[in-house]
Amino acid sequence: MLYSSDEFKTTVMQMKKQANRIRDEIAKYDNIHIICRNKGAYKCYAECINGKEKAISKDKRRIYELTKVEYLRQQFAILENNISVMEKCSKKYIDPTPEEVERRFIKKHPKIPLNEILVSENEVRFGGSSADNLHIPASQLGGSAGNPGDAWAKAPYDKNPSFPENLRFRTPGGLFVRSKSEAIIAGYLESANIPFHYDARVDCKTTYYYADFIIKRPNNTLLIWEHFGRENDASYMRKNWVRVLDYIDIGYRPWNDLVWTYDSDLADYRTIKTIVDRFVLHS
Repeated sequence: MLYSSDEFKTTVMQMKKQANRIRDEIAKYDNIHIICRNKGAYKCYAECINGKEKAISKDKRRIYELTKVEYLRQQFAILENNISVMEKCSKKYIDPTPEEVERRFIKKHPKIPLNEILVSENEVRFGGSSADNLHIPASQLGGSAGNPGDAWAKAPYDKNPSFPENLRFRTPGGLFVRSKSEAIIAGYLESANIPFHYDARVDCKTTYYYADFIIKRPNNTLLIWEHFGRENDASYMRKNWVRVLDYIDIGYRPWNDLVWTYDSDLADYRTIKTIVDRFVLHS
């Protein structure tokens, strides 16, 4: 399971809140414990208050009350342990982002052209970013002589069937997408006559995803473009980093044939143009 440093902090904060609630709930029982003994075929219950026992076998409500307290005490002990462990771990934890991995690699091996070597090797091992990596037949990559991407863009593909009611935002070209940000990206691609599939399935080694955009580039290779809208949501971003790593595992290279954006990136429309110019048109 992958965590971001922000999620460590959020998780610890949530555990502390839960621990505080439990502490308040069990505080009035500090010197009270439940005891259970077998007496023949029966169980006898007693509550121990400051070392003195009182029979409560006939008081089912009290048995339930003190049993719950003992359960909460064990839960509280686990939370205290985990809070301590995670606070120590978070001080040394490094976000497992592709950028961080690449930064460390370049720092240790500054003379090795990482992107050049891995991209060429992945093309041999996994077919680079060809249709073999996707749930799209290679035969669909062809097109008309005038625009090689036309046939591919119009060909049927495995599209995300989940929550069609969320497809509420319409692009100028008539495509319905799930967010305003995706509508901005799709609208730009449409205006630039760039062929793409929206919400198309990508098969990874152990799972599959529906990529926001799969773009066919002029060199007949595919680019995955994901838009991560809730960049301040730690749980959401953790899942997205797992997705990115799964894409890398089948041969995609960040900022080569795999890009992603956040809502803050779209504050300046020129960001989309820069990405398209660099990673789509001049790849």
